[in-house]
Amino acid sequence: DFDGRLPQWKSTFPDYDCWNDFLEPEDPVNWKDLRLQVEQDELPSWRKVVAERLQEVHFVQAYETLADQRLPPCFLGILFAAAVRFGHCSEEEAESCTASETELLSQVIQEIFRSTRLTLELLLGTRWPVLAALDSIRLPAYYDDPELSCTEIQEPALDWLQLRQALQAPDWFHEAKHLVYRRSFQANWLAGMEECTYGFALVSLWKLAVCAETQAECVNQYAVIIDNMFRERDWQEIACNSWGMFGFLDRIRAPLKRHEFRLDFLPSELQGAFPLLERPLWGASEPSPGCLGTFRGAFLRRFDTFL
Repeated sequence: DFDGRLPQWKSTFPDYDCWNDFLEPEDPVNWKDLRLQVEQDELPSWRKVVAERLQEVHFVQAYETLADQRLPPCFLGILFAAAVRFGHCSEEEAESCTASETELLSQVIQEIFRSTRLTLELLLGTRWPVLAALDSIRLPAYYDDPELSCTEIQEPALDWLQLRQALQAPDWFHEAKHLVYRRSFQANWLAGMEECTYGFALVSLWKLAVCAETQAECVNQYAVIIDNMFRERDWQEIACNSWGMFGFLDRIRAPLKRHEFRLDFLPSELQGAFPLLERPLWGASEPSPGCLGTFRGAFLRRFDTFL
């Protein structure tokens, strides 16, 4: 009997973009308004937007929740805000940040990266500009590291410098194709994976993009490589090396994104009443199709336009 209390029903459809269509937000931050605002703004203005809401975003509470192996409400919004703020605090002229705040932001980002809920496909699908926020962070200690850049390897399995330049080109597909499918690399790909972790990761992302456009069932075999990297490696190393993995993903995400993380039927819509239509799905002289027919009609009507 739920101890004499009503059960706290929650939607089982994931609200990754924090629309809060069904529930009243439990967080003091209006994440929906924040996301809609940053979607309209450009990257430089994000820092001001996040700074104005710092008093509302409780990073300490978010970290405690993450340390308890749970996710805070709107965890992608928290990841975005933490990445934007960390990028600001990591610059030398940022006087408003303390060392403890910067460390807390880094811990929050790291714990979200370690969550199994954060996947490559989620970052590609969400409306939160997390990829661009992570790509904007610059840490010279990682960017200039020759080991991460793979610039000092004797007799490499692949010309890693040429690959990195090819993937940064506007026509990244054709520029990198002959490198990705080079026979010598195909025959020795295990050595390539060991000698240049992030270069191999970009090769995997190139193939993932091709799979997503042509044969979607092979996407997972490449996505799992990146997902494992999120769990096992330092997020600063992933985001701030010279390979620009998140920047590459941000450039290719638009054609790969299939649909949004939103299911927002209203009760009236499931009864056949649509505010955007002048009349219901059936004519006034026709009998009501009943509950099942009503749901089916509403579902098909909404998803005809959605798809």
